[in-house]
Amino acid sequence: MCGRQDAAPTTVELLPPGTTTEAHWRNRLIQADNLHVLSALRAELAGKVDLIYIDPPFGTGSEFEYSPEVGGRVRSAEPARRVTAPAYTDDWGPHRSAWFTMMHERLRLAHELLAGHGTLYIHVDWTLGHHLRVLLDEVFGAESSLGEIVWSYGSPSGGRAAGRKLVKAHDFILVFAKCYGSQKFRPIRLPYSERYVADWFKFKDEDGRRYRKRYRRDKDGTSYYEKQYLDESKGVPASTVWTDIQQVYADPRAYKAGMTSEITGYPTQKPLKLLERIIELSSDPKDLVLDFFAGSGTTLLAAERTGRRWIGCDQNPQAIQLAARRLLALPSAEPFSLEMVGATGRSPSRSLDVNPAPRLERDGTCVRVKLAGLEDEHAAEQIERWSVGTLESGALASAWTAFRTRKERALPLESPWMKLGERDVAVHVIDVLGRSARFVL
Repeated sequence: MCGRQDAAPTTVELLPPGTTTEAHWRNRLIQADNLHVLSALRAELAGKVDLIYIDPPFGTGSEFEYSPEVGGRVRSAEPARRVTAPAYTDDWGPHRSAWFTMMHERLRLAHELLAGHGTLYIHVDWTLGHHLRVLLDEVFGAESSLGEIVWSYGSPSGGRAAGRKLVKAHDFILVFAKCYGSQKFRPIRLPYSERYVADWFKFKDEDGRRYRKRYRRDKDGTSYYEKQYLDESKGVPASTVWTDIQQVYADPRAYKAGMTSEITGYPTQKPLKLLERIIELSSDPKDLVLDFFAGSGTTLLAAERTGRRWIGCDQNPQAIQLAARRLLALPSAEPFSLEMVGATGRSPSRSLDVNPAPRLERDGTCVRVKLAGLEDEHAAEQIERWSVGTLESGALASAWTAFRTRKERALPLESPWMKLGERDVAVHVIDVLGRSARFVL
C-alpha cells in the first residue's frame, strides 16, 4: 500500500451558489471508494485531521435499501410517495475476512491522517465490534484506547421484540486517541432527568427555588449541609452510557402526515444529536472532521452546524447527493465542493432515466434556463436538484440551484434571470437516486 498512487478527486460542482474557487477553505464531499480517497488525502492532510467518526458496515450479511421520497405533494398532510433502490451490500463472505482486510487498510490510513491531538470514533454493534477492538489495538495501540460509549437508542418494542433472544437496544462506539493523553477533550454536562430532579432536589426555599442538601464535614468533625440550587446546577457530566438520544426511526413525528423528522430514507442513518455531541466532546470550532463512510451525511451536517470544517466520502451516489441537499438546506452552509475520483470534471455520466432538455434564454449578459422535456408529471418528479452556472477549471460554479427538501417538495423547472456574462452556461441535473447529467449550453 505504501507505493500506491491514487488519482486525486476532481471537483464536479461548487456549492452553495455564488461561491468560487477562491474560497480559503472549501469543505469536500467526495464520491469514491474511501480507500482511494484516504490514500489521495494522505500527502495533503497527514497529521492534520482533528477528529474522525465513521459508521462502517457492521458485517451483518444484509442488503440495505434506500427509500427516498419522490416528487411533490399538493398538501403537506399527504403521505409521502417513495421509491426503493439498493443502497449497499454488507455481505463479506462466511468468515468475513474481506471485512477485516477492508477495515485494516482504512484504519492504517486514518491513523496517519489524525493529528497528534486527534480522536477516532468508530460506531459498531455486537456483530464484529469485539473483533474490531483487537484490530484497533494493533493499529493504534491498546494504550491509546479511550474506552467505549454505549448508545442505548430506544425501547425494545414492536417487531424487534420477536425472536428467541434478548432484544437489541444499543450500539457501541469505540474511541481511540492518536496519542493517549494529548487528545482534545471538552467535557459536557447533560440536563438532569425528571426522575433525578424528583429524587434529589426535593426541597424548596421561601422563594420556591428547588435545592438539594449536600452534606459536608468541617475540620473539627462538625457535620453541616450546603444548598445546591437546581437553577444554578450545570447538570450531570456525560458518562459512557448515553440513553437520552433516540434513533431517527424512533421519532414519532416520522409516522404522522404533515410532521417533519430527520428521516431521509437512507438506511442506518444516525441522529444529528449523536454526532453533534461527539464533535463537541473532541474538537474545537474550525477543527477538521473526517467521515469516510459518510452515508446520508449526518456527520457533515453536525460539523457544519457546530462550526467545524469537514471532509466526507462515500462511494454511493445516492448518499452523496442526499448529503449535498441536506447541507444546502441549512440557512448558511459554508462553501463545499462535490468531487469524484476518476471523473473528468467536464461531463458526468448521463445516466438519468429521463431526458431533460435545458433551454437557454439570453438578454445581454443575463440568462435564464428552463428544464424542458419534463412536461410529463412522472418524469419531472424524478428530478431532485438542478443547478445553473458557469465552468471554472472544469467544475460547475453554481450561480443558482433548486432542490427538494423534506418540507418543500415542489421543484421549479425554470431558473430566475442571472447575470453570467458571455461565458458558456452549464446545467447539472440530479435525480432522486443520485444519478446526474451535465449540459453545456
